[in-house]
Amino acid sequence: MQLLAYSSSTAFSRHLDRVFNGQITISAKLSPPALQTDQIYLLHTSSLDQDCIEWIRKFGSDDHLIIGICSDQPDIEEMLE
Repeated sequence: MQLLAYSSSTAFSRHLDRVFNGQITISAKLSPPALQTDQIYLLHTSSLDQDCIEWIRKFGSDDHLIIGICSDQPDIEEMLE
């Protein structure tokens, strides 16, 4: 299984790297998901904003994707959006 995170925040990226002991791929730029079905995507909405929302709209309905949403200050309205 591969864990992929998308964040433009250096602090958040460092935190994820520490939490997952370097077993995570972190990128500041969103890209289309690979065809592999064993990937988990963590999207840091606090730093990706509209690009993140568009990515979810485009790829989020794929039954093979597992997507987690991360935010610096989570709130219910942002989650529901």
